[in-house]
Amino acid sequence: MMADWQKITGISDAAVEKNTGSTWAQWIAFLNDLGAEVLTHKEIVTVLTREVDNIWWCQEIALGYQRCIGKRVLGQTADAGFQIGVTRTLPVDKDKLWDILVSDAGLEIWLGKFTSSPANNDVYQTEDNIRGEVRVFKPGSHIRMTWQPAHWEQPSILQVRTTARGDKAILAFHQEKLPSAEERERMKSFWMNKIEEVIQLVKRSGAWRGA
Repeated sequence: MMADWQKITGISDAAVEKNTGSTWAQWIAFLNDLGAEVLTHKEIVTVLTREVDNIWWCQEIALGYQRCIGKRVLGQTADAGFQIGVTRTLPVDKDKLWDILVSDAGLEIWLGKFTSSPANNDVYQTEDNIRGEVRVFKPGSHIRMTWQPAHWEQPSILQVRTTARGDKAILAFHQEKLPSAEERERMKSFWMNKIEEVIQLVKRSGAWRGA
């Protein structure tokens, strides 16, 4: 069944292809591959300006994409419940950032102490009683896993991603299926603090190139 792009985005598939050279399906796939679901509207527009030489269409594609993935106010979507995305652009090579994230020291910062490095289908439990299962492990790109503290009735979905931006790297934590708006706010602060801790580790490693 063909998607009704006019209804979803407010702009027909024919119009977007005529003015940007790609269909809605192609733009959605392109942005998904870049992990744009955890980027802000402004960050998505910035990415698109490298592909489309028209700021108005960059804005429209970004808006259409956000409608397609169901972003709503206050971090709630129909399918993903409450969710949060936290990103930072760091002056470090993307591959070096990835290596630091999955090192023993990096994992201890953002995931906690546990017995094995993440891999597909790994079931884990940390010393802080966070448990889950690694669903996707794509080296150099992203990890997708369930993440559930002992006091939560259901697991959330956590995605950690690194993306190149020129000679810098975007570090993103995206968490969905959070149990409440209160937990969403708590987890927002939690992952912001984790990013700051990762930054300190990157600086200690010597990979940080300065502001």
